Amino acid sequence: MPNLQVFDRINVLNGPKLRSMDFDKYFGEMGLTEEQTEERISLAEDLEKDMLFFFYLMIAQYQNDTDLDVNEEMNARFRETIGNHMEISDRLDGHISEVVDDIERVTAEHLAVLVVLTDEVNRDIAYEPEEQSKEADDREKKLESEEYWLSDDRARYIAEEEANTAFNDSDFEEASGNYSTKTWNTMLDAFVRKDHRKMEGVTIPIDELFMVGDSFLLYPRDTSHGASLRQIAGCRCWLTYE
Repeated sequence: MPNLQVFDRINVLNGPKLRSMDFDKYFGEMGLTEEQTEERISLAEDLEKDMLFFFYLMIAQYQNDTDLDVNEEMNARFRETIGNHMEISDRLDGHISEVVDDIERVTAEHLAVLVVLTDEVNRDIAYEPEEQSKEADDREKKLESEEYWLSDDRARYIAEEEANTAFNDSDFEEASGNYSTKTWNTMLDAFVRKDHRKMEGVTIPIDELFMVGDSFLLYPRDTSHGASLRQIAGCRCWLTYE
């Protein structure tokens, strides 16, 4: 079982929230029906558990403490979890592969930094228990920042974002055979990015692409046409269909 001292510092289940929201707030503030909100919360809760398990596997892999292929395991786990809530389209299937690859790559990069920093901070504490140097203080602050990448906050953030993406895709698939137009809706608050504010109320034929800033999207958070991260990350816009 993973036992690196670095991970003793990370309270995986009870750490402070930095980027994520409570699921009730994240989805409840969107203009969704009660049923749509409950569906998204349920999936987000399941994906959060998957993400915490993924972090565990990354730790185990780093210590050569597992024979599992982490990427393969998480691809299968994500598909099973999402598939329990909806039928997975080819478009969403491709998105899952991309997301797992990105999460694995970024997590591995920060995990390596985190281990090195933890060793350095432990040496600082051992040799300078009473008076820390500026360099030691800087390392401690950097370590606190790096801990985010294996935290419950990041697990929750990814879960709410990906639950939103999955249901946006599912809703679009269902609407495609029943409606002819789609309308972009925003949160109408100060946090809506400029490019998305311009989309408020824009209605187009259901099979056409929205042009949002520098990107083309079938629906909010759609990545199938190469949308840039600036148009995807943190987006809580949604569509209505007629």
